[in-house]
Amino acid sequence: MIPAVRSQLRTPIAVAGLGKIYPGPRGAVTALRDVSFAIPEGEFCALIGPSGCGKTTLLHILVGLLEPSAGTVAMPRSKPGRLATALVFQGISAFPWMTVVQNVEYGLRVLRVPPRDRRSRAEAQIQGRSPIRWFDQTLPMPPIQLTQRN
Repeated sequence: MIPAVRSQLRTPIAVAGLGKIYPGPRGAVTALRDVSFAIPEGEFCALIGPSGCGKTTLLHILVGLLEPSAGTVAMPRSKPGRLATALVFQGISAFPWMTVVQNVEYGLRVLRVPPRDRRSRAEAQIQGRSPIRWFDQTLPMPPIQLTQRN
């Protein structure tokens, strides 16, 4: 990238020298070692790798659920009434008695956002980011049924 262009991009997510070591019964287990990256504003990023490579550990550190053993993380600050970060776990972490929209709305409900605003913001997030073409047809379905659909 051209240096002049690079200097104009904001990097709200920056990770430098990140490491995480877990204690284990047979000694320490290194989950992350010297991980560094920056995600410019407006960019999309995907973590891809085999089971056990540290993807979940990295996400847990980014959202503040775990402290790193080494390195630094810079994340954007949140605006009043908004979450700075959010993490949605796979599988059973969704509330199975709620619809997909209700699960997306949940964080806004905790922040006491009015119901009408919650619904419109949740639907905008789903419509704007879902790569699944039939997603809008499944909004009334409980989340567990989404994983059972072919």
